[in-house]
This record gives sequence, C-alpha cells and structure tokens, in this order.
Amino acid sequence: MYYADIDDEAQLPNVDYTQAFSNYLLSHGMNQEQLNALVHALTDSQE
Repeated sequence: MYYADIDDEAQLPNVDYTQAFSNYLLSHGMNQEQLNALVHALTDSQE
C-alpha cells in the first residue's frame, strides 16, 4: 500500500505495480537510465 500510495487495502488488486515501483525508485534517487538497466537485468534471459 505504501509503494502504490493507497490507503484502502481493497484497492490492491487494481494497482499497477510496475508503475508504482518505478515511481518509487525514481522519486528516491534512481534515474531513468538506471531504472531501464535494472529492468533489463531482471528480465533479460540469461542463457
């Protein structure tokens, strides 16, 4: 609820968690380039 900036637990199923965590990281010092690198590192197939 903290990351999504909501007060009502019933709203959790409607949260766009990708956007919520992106906003959180960007507002706490990460820049867009760093965020893109993090997303790439976490989603890129490591074969």
